[in-house]
Amino acid sequence: MQIIVDGYNVINSWEFFKKKSNLDLEEKRNKLIDILLEFQSLSETKIVIVFDGRSVSRKREYFLGLEIVYSSKKETADTVIEKMVKERDKSTKVWIVTSDRNLRLHTFGNGALSMYTKELEEKVNTIFKENNLNLLDR
Repeated sequence: MQIIVDGYNVINSWEFFKKKSNLDLEEKRNKLIDILLEFQSLSETKIVIVFDGRSVSRKREYFLGLEIVYSSKKETADTVIEKMVKERDKSTKVWIVTSDRNLRLHTFGNGALSMYTKELEEKVNTIFKENNLNLLDR
């Protein structure tokens, strides 16, 4: 199973980040990467985070097994996610995490399941509590 996360959509909707209003966008992005890296490890689920980027070409990074993708300035994170779903190995079950209705519908048409960003936040909180971790300590 794979989870593809609409990064800035999560940052703009999670209660965790609303409580971290003193952080700038880069710090919030790094916090999300840290949280989802831990979640990936605890849940044994492959996670890809996609952010809107500003460079000429798409950029892909790997950090301790976590895949981070930045769209090019000529495309959006949504477009990248749509392409990833369409081009994936169909034997792999994929979940999209976004609150963007159009993205959810488009990726569903290509076989992806979806969850709202708040659902992922609940899953993260649950697995952190089960492992005696506190999300707010991040």
